[in-house]
Amino acid sequence: MYRRSLALIRTNIYPFGGRLIYGERTAHGFEANTEDSLLRAVALKDAFADRSADTCLAVAESVRDDGTVPSSLTEKTGIAPPLVAWAFEQIFADDVQMTEKYYDTLRKTVMYYITSRDIDKNNLYQWNNSGNENSPRFDSGTIISGADLSSYMYMSVGAMRSMAELINRNADILYWGVMAERISTSANDFLYDEEDGFYCDRDIVRHRQIKLKTTAGFMPLFAKMCTPAQVTALTNHISDKAEFGAAYGLPSVARCEKSCCAAAHRGAMHPADNYKVACGLAQSNRRQSAEKLAAKCLEAVRRALGRDGVVYEFYSPSSCADNALLTANGCGGEPRGLFVHSANRCDSAATAAMVVGLVNLFRE
Repeated sequence: MYRRSLALIRTNIYPFGGRLIYGERTAHGFEANTEDSLLRAVALKDAFADRSADTCLAVAESVRDDGTVPSSLTEKTGIAPPLVAWAFEQIFADDVQMTEKYYDTLRKTVMYYITSRDIDKNNLYQWNNSGNENSPRFDSGTIISGADLSSYMYMSVGAMRSMAELINRNADILYWGVMAERISTSANDFLYDEEDGFYCDRDIVRHRQIKLKTTAGFMPLFAKMCTPAQVTALTNHISDKAEFGAAYGLPSVARCEKSCCAAAHRGAMHPADNYKVACGLAQSNRRQSAEKLAAKCLEAVRRALGRDGVVYEFYSPSSCADNALLTANGCGGEPRGLFVHSANRCDSAATAAMVVGLVNLFRE
């Protein structure tokens, strides 16, 4: 499985703008989803250092004048989540020259979200186009402050502070520190459900939490902004078989939710989400729980590879028998909308990168 994953990664590296970047070869050509590419860059920074650096720089060089980053590097469309500053700091930590060169560009990407995506000015951030529209989180059509998006912003301002300290941008150091504190405080005040011990999205029109458990609620763990008590509460949800404690990794929607099914982002197991949560557990001194989750995710990939000879994009969290049948609308059938491809992608380089990332996460 590991060797097959390495081969898939190598065969999905593509020349782009004078650099070699991560993406996916498809029937329509080469695709490079910015969020996926940045996550791969961080997950593979030790195994493929040059390619990870190239991918991160390609994203940084694609920043528009208004600070937005295209959600697709190749098509130059959409707006990507604010992850480039975090990825850059992860890959180029302690590199003064590179940080000096790209700091102002990266700053612009974070400031776009601060000035344009905090509608109610409470230091929480609203999705415009998440890339996961198939999720029941977006079924109501209301405007939501995302538990995941706000976590990504916490990661971004933390990365900007580290870079500001590295190159002595003294005025910015204080600013980024204050912003990190504000985001963390608001997330705990408005997104964290004390009674249930879980992070929820917030409906900013009705000014209330959206009581729906999805893997987005674990992203504050990935962002390292949880208290020890909150880490314990989230870990309990991960192990609860009625919610996220499935045989083959975390379902994208808790099994107890009425909207949970086998569809992409509606209950299917996505390796990228499981990688993020495993990282969050590991960095919160929950190594045993992190290893257990990683093992479940990897077992899903391994079994499907042995059965079908394929590395899929997403998986059933409870069975390895039906992965070939999974679509955006469950087992068979048409996707819910035109924004989602209908079939489970085969030989997915995105999943391959998460396999390598999960294995390397626990190497001594």
